Amino acid sequence: MYVLSPVDLISDFIPVLGLLDDLIIVPLRIRATLKQIPQYLISEIRSRINA
Repeated sequence: MYVLSPVDLISDFIPVLGLLDDLIIVPLRIRATLKQIPQYLISEIRSRINA
């Protein structure tokens, strides 16, 4: 998982933990990224989609 850095926190070779950290970190990073997008821009994009 290279969303945050090229170093994986828990190796994917560890059966359950390796994938579990990806399932937790990726959605959190997506949420944090979306919070950084200005609200006016999100509104503009949604209006173009609905048009």
